[in-house]
Amino acid sequence: MLQDKVKMSLFLFAYNPFPLSEVAAILQSEGIETTPMSLNLTGNKPVKDRIAKAALMVRESGVVDIGDRANKVRQMIGEQASLWVCAPTLNETDRQRVFQCGATEVFSPSGWSVTQVAERILGELIKQGELAQTSCGSLYGATLCMRNLYNQIERFAGLEDPVLILGETGTGKELIARALHDHSQRNKGPLVKVNCASVPRELFESEFFGHVKGSFSGAVRDRLGRFQAADGGTLFLDEVGEIPMDLQSKLLRVLQEGEFERVGDDSPTKVDVRIIAATNRDLHNEIAAGRFREDLFYRLCIFPVMVPPLRERLADIPLLVNHLIADYCQAQNVKPQVATHTLDCLFEYDWPGNVRDLNNVIKRAVAFSRQSESVSVVALNEALQQSQVTRLRLTQTAPEKGLTVAFDPATDNWALIQQRMQSAYFRALLEHTGGNREEAIRLSGLGHSRFYEILRKLGQAEENTKGE
Repeated sequence: MLQDKVKMSLFLFAYNPFPLSEVAAILQSEGIETTPMSLNLTGNKPVKDRIAKAALMVRESGVVDIGDRANKVRQMIGEQASLWVCAPTLNETDRQRVFQCGATEVFSPSGWSVTQVAERILGELIKQGELAQTSCGSLYGATLCMRNLYNQIERFAGLEDPVLILGETGTGKELIARALHDHSQRNKGPLVKVNCASVPRELFESEFFGHVKGSFSGAVRDRLGRFQAADGGTLFLDEVGEIPMDLQSKLLRVLQEGEFERVGDDSPTKVDVRIIAATNRDLHNEIAAGRFREDLFYRLCIFPVMVPPLRERLADIPLLVNHLIADYCQAQNVKPQVATHTLDCLFEYDWPGNVRDLNNVIKRAVAFSRQSESVSVVALNEALQQSQVTRLRLTQTAPEKGLTVAFDPATDNWALIQQRMQSAYFRALLEHTGGNREEAIRLSGLGHSRFYEILRKLGQAEENTKGE
């Protein structure tokens, strides 16, 4: 599946002092053959090597003529090579002059640390397809951490043991589960997804194992559970860390024995299911706190997959933006373009919501640019500002810890914010009681029927918004 072969080499140019060798080392670690070349101000001979791409770093702003330096490098490398100029943010007049002096792209890093410069250059290399693989299924990225992830998917997909996907919200855990299934020998069978957080405690056994008609009030017909529905395929247990402690033993038994009894049925049912689980929780902390069974953890975590957050692979942003815009614009029947320098501001944000957060920003920016043929810097900055507003917190007091609820006043109405507050409160309440719902009912001051009614509604709401 994965090929790490690099198609080209990159020459880095800069006038002293600039840590060219350190930038080159980072790019080389990502698989880019990189040659640093320090320049002087008096004269430089043409480069004899055949150059496909070159990058000129100019850190000074207003002190030197960036266009003049770009022109000198252009004379050295010839007319056929691409020349990228990595410089402080320029106004449109200065940017056009740098283009006239021989640059093919002009962009700015989020700062001038070695890492910031390297990741901005790497972002352009990835966007232009200079690394062999930039995707796996619906996952996009070509940084080293993503290529390692693709390798893991390739190695683990054909195995039968469980995979545990660990990563923050919005990193694409469900996409990884889909890729593992699609690349497995079970890809002709079903991929059944369960959001464990949305399954009410009293319906857990019926949801997972099924029931027979008349086994309890409301069981008007036989029902297949998720395990039986996934027979011959894959069962994806999303948010597995949300399963109440006292119900985890029931899941453990199925994993150990490969069989279960439906509710109201004494005869065991055997299934052939491959398990993939995912969580954004630190399960080691959950085990220490007594909220997750250690034996279940080791049963699930035979092959762990760590998903990198977006802030650790910022160089993938230009590539991701291209795909996100293409997908969104196809659905909305619009075709705005994004200039290279327009993406600079996206490298300055820490992306707490990861790729899902980036997707929201791109959708807003496209909406703000609907009457234009291109997404402007102003539109992207406005979209980013709304994401930062989303990080405002409504803080309430809950047992032993503060609750935080994110909202965006530009897009979220009061009913949606109330739902999020209610969901956060119930999660914290059940966490505080270790999943003991009777104690949670006592602390909440609600009646039994009202408590379970709210819980069911929250579960349904989470299921409906899961794919957003």
